[in-house]
Amino acid sequence: MNFTISNRARSISLGLIILGAVGAVVGILGDHTDHHQRTWASLLVNGFFFFGIGLGALFFFALQNATETAWSVMVKRVFESLFSYVKWGWIPLVIVFVAGSMHLNHVYHWMDQSLYHPYMVVGEGHDAQYMDEAVQGAVANPNYDSMMAGKKAFLNIPFFWIRTIAYIGIFVFFAGWFRKQSLQMDKESGESLVKRMLLNYKRSALFLVFFAV
Repeated sequence: MNFTISNRARSISLGLIILGAVGAVVGILGDHTDHHQRTWASLLVNGFFFFGIGLGALFFFALQNATETAWSVMVKRVFESLFSYVKWGWIPLVIVFVAGSMHLNHVYHWMDQSLYHPYMVVGEGHDAQYMDEAVQGAVANPNYDSMMAGKKAFLNIPFFWIRTIAYIGIFVFFAGWFRKQSLQMDKESGESLVKRMLLNYKRSALFLVFFAV
């Protein structure tokens, strides 16, 4: 049975989308914080909120496969619809991450490179060059944070992007793979269905280990 959304529900949904877009524009124009910090923070929180819902559904779906739970078959389409958001839900997060890497926002404090160098040389136009050694003309960097500097091996932009791309890529892969396998199982029976269920069991266990890490 296919569900068809009514014209009334479609119109209400479209109206709410437009209202939300207008509200977002008003919020951005009214945000006078440094680098529009409030706007970026709101985008990050909302992005993580909905992406987290999708990941939660993906985790629960994999858990049902790994434990071979039978009752969840009745509601598995609900979880599939929820974790389908994972395939696109990473976009708002990546926008914030890219902007932070380009220093267009300071949502992540550790992305400020001035925190990691104890000395600085101020050039023309008040442009500062940060360094680790006290060369001629260098002065103490007031932004230097020894605690953050000690975590530089982990809190650095290249390593952050390696982790981010790996996490998002694996989550998107499993979301698409589970959905594809679920649809394929509806068309199969007998031995082929048993083999696919066993494959789902193994992949689900693998995903749960990765998700826990």
